[in-house]
Formats: sequence, C-alpha cells, structure tokens
Amino acid sequence: MASQTTNVDDLLARLGLANAKKPAVSAIDVTIDQPPATPPTPVAVPPPAVPVSAVLAANSQFPGTAETRRRESELRLAETLQRLKRSPDETRHAEVAIPASAIIASHVHAPARLMEPVVRASATASPAAFWPRAPRSLLDTGISDTEVISLVLKYLMHRGTDSGSRIASHVGLRYPVIEPVMRQLKADKLVVYKSTLTGGDYQYELTDLGRERARQLNDACTYFGTAPVTLSEYIASVKAQTITGLKPPLDAIRSALSDLNMNPTLLSNVGQAIHSGRGMFLFGAPGNGKTSIAERITKSFGDTIWIPKCISAAGEIIRLFDPNRHKPVPVEDADIQAEVDGRWMHIERPTIIAGGELRMENLEITVIRDTGIGEAPLQLKANCGTLLIDDFGRQTMPVDQLLNRWITPLEQRHDF
Repeated sequence: MASQTTNVDDLLARLGLANAKKPAVSAIDVTIDQPPATPPTPVAVPPPAVPVSAVLAANSQFPGTAETRRRESELRLAETLQRLKRSPDETRHAEVAIPASAIIASHVHAPARLMEPVVRASATASPAAFWPRAPRSLLDTGISDTEVISLVLKYLMHRGTDSGSRIASHVGLRYPVIEPVMRQLKADKLVVYKSTLTGGDYQYELTDLGRERARQLNDACTYFGTAPVTLSEYIASVKAQTITGLKPPLDAIRSALSDLNMNPTLLSNVGQAIHSGRGMFLFGAPGNGKTSIAERITKSFGDTIWIPKCISAAGEIIRLFDPNRHKPVPVEDADIQAEVDGRWMHIERPTIIAGGELRMENLEITVIRDTGIGEAPLQLKANCGTLLIDDFGRQTMPVDQLLNRWITPLEQRHDF
C-alpha cells in the first residue's frame, strides 16, 4: 500500500501536479471519459461495459482544438491520479495500453509513466517502398568472409556433403556470392570436391582438417543457419518501416476494430492515439475490452514488414525471427521474389504479447551459453509493430523496476 502511494506522489511531482489544484499545460493530450464536472459515459465494448478513463493522444487530426483538449486532459488526469492516491485499491480495476512498438498493459497496481517506441525514424518513411535486395557480392552483405566460412564449415559438418548451390541457399545468399569463399576453402584444404555437377557447381565434403576446424567453431557457437544481417542494416530497415508518422484513415481503424462494439467517442480517442505514433494509456475495469482493443491496433496499419532472421552485432549472432511470434507472409510480387535477399523474412506487422509471465531478462538479449546464440528481447521482436504487456503490475518484478527499465530508451530513443 505504501509503495503504491509513493508511486503516485512521484508521478504527480514529475507532472508538476503535487499540491496544485490545476496542473500546468504539458505536451501530452489525455482524454478521460470521466470529467470532473460530468458523470462517466458508458463505453459500448463487450460486456460488462464500463468507461475507459484515459487515452493518450497527440498530434491529432480529430475534432476539437489541441489547446482545449490539453487543458481538459490535464485537469482530468490530475483528478484521476488524486483519486488513485486516495484509493489505491481501485488500481486493481485498471489497465494500461501503449501501442506503436511501445507497451500495452493491464491490471496496474500503480500509475504508470506513459511510454513511447524504443526505435524512432523519419515521419516521411514509406514502409511499402522497403524490401531487401539480394547482395551481388560478399562485400555487399556487410559481413566478413570469416563469418560465412564458419557457417559453411559447420553446415557441412552436420550435413556431410552438399552442392555449392544448396549451401548458398542454406545461408541465404546466391551461389556467385559464396563461390569465392568455397574456392578459398578448397585452397586451404578444408574442403574437397567430391564430384562435379552441372553449371560449374561441385559436391563439397570436409577434409579431416576441415572437420577439426568446424568442431572448434561449433564449440564457440552452434549456429549454422542463415547468414546474419548487420546491425546497421537492421536499423536502416526499422527506420524505413516504422509506423511513426503513419496515420491510417479512420475507416482503416474502424475496420480493424469492427468486431468490437465501440462508441464513436472511444473510437475517436483510440484513433488519435494511433495517429500519434507514440504511446496509448488505457484505463478501466477488468473485462471491458481494453486488451481486445490493444490487440487490434496493429491491424489498422494493414501492411507487412521485412525482418532479418538473425542479426550480427559485435561478432555475436542474435536471432530475431521468432516463428512462435512472427507470422510469415508469402511474397506475391514475382519481381521482388526473384531479387529479394534470402536472409530476410516477410511477416505481418507484429503484435508481441506478454503478461504476468514477463520477467526482466525477457527485455534483454539472452545468450544461451551452451550454444553461444543470442535471443532478441521482446521489444526488438516488436519493432515496427506493437508490444502488448497484459496484466501490468502482476509481473514478478515490482512496477517501479519495470518502468525504470524504460527510462533511458525513452529519453535517448534507443535501447542498449
């Protein structure tokens, strides 16, 4: 109980609302369905329908002037926070939602700081224009020949023998790109030609020296899948595909939420938050549809993105594509399909959901010591989409610890 009160005091102090009847105007627009002077307005969402008390909205193109909304929002936010301070138990009936590659949560046990996406990019970026073209040379891949050699040797150690074209396909590159690497392996007596194939290809097999080198590499890292994409390349792809600056029309938002019974006011509030490209804060009693709304936010953008299967950073392999969380989408354009980089996956904009099972280590790169392979954190997998944290406040770590984890990323616009 004491920690809940302290959290509210801190949040009020940071907003400049402590010991003040009227808060100062800030750059955050918050619309609350429970204004001080009027009774709450019921929200037509799946029963039991109760008011959603707060929705963060910025850079809106919906009715009402920004200055008027700002003044009213600050007053209403102050009243809500003061009410929570007086009755901490009421927070058990609260939910927080933060879309657009940020965080969405429910059942908070303390007022939460509004969050923003970890990765930001130019508002003029066009996601539809981005698709990764296949590199024409090893230099174009951005990775070293040593990394490719490591993958090839470990692949042949597990496979036994295989053709150059199949090896190239396995690592996600064209055969002409890795052909110089295969010639170098032959010159270093790490592989031999077992047989000759058509088209100037060969059947490759490891020598005793090659098997010994492969075992040494396998002890350091067992990964031998698709060649990684450089971190700089991945960052450029995020900037090109970010939803920041994208403003889906109201019809698209209405279509994404069409299976929910929502009144026009709530739909407008959600639309404003989506247009902001930043964070959304949903607050209300359990069972009134907050999580259902949050899960459908990404659909309003209605497109797909490209992500690499894995990333190379500081010499480490980090797996990004997660078949349990990312949904692959076939490439219909024949021209793109013929020229696309095999190291990338075409997926739906992700909605990554985490609930009470969320642990602090899920927000950091996890390296499996036995394999030497790193697993990307949840916020990295949610880039260009939505990270939904359900049952906020019911995680094993304290609320303050979970919120403090995001302070630096939100201020610096990147994570470490």
